[in-house]
Amino acid sequence: MVGAVRRGGKRCAAPGTPLLQRIQDALRSKLNVATLAAEARMSAYHFTRAFQQTMGLPPHRHIVHRRVERAIQLLNQSSAPVAEIARATGFAHASHFARAMRDLLGVTPQKIRKRVLPEGVRTSLPAERCGKAGPRATSDQSILLVG
Repeated sequence: MVGAVRRGGKRCAAPGTPLLQRIQDALRSKLNVATLAAEARMSAYHFTRAFQQTMGLPPHRHIVHRRVERAIQLLNQSSAPVAEIARATGFAHASHFARAMRDLLGVTPQKIRKRVLPEGVRTSLPAERCGKAGPRATSDQSILLVG
């Protein structure tokens, strides 16, 4: 994969690679593996395998993580309705957004906004890393999303 660097013997994508920047810039729009694979000049199958090996997550999960990160920023910085934030970050429906956030963080968007979190719930997602990525991160593997 273009822009990959070695870390601990495994290939990891460098943060500024054109493909990762393209994903970040297009979070609002429909992103699919076929389009990203074509931009990388690979088949969808090989692109998915290379992306997962490089980033530690399949492309779709990486996109959902980036969308949830952006949505958390918007929830904390604006008073826009949750449905509007869901659309602005590329989720088809507010329910899809709420389900993605609940699956990743264990809390709803409303709780993030109100900062009414149950004891022990962290508002962070797993950091991108080489190898297997679990559904939740430990303190040394996560990136802080809410201040």
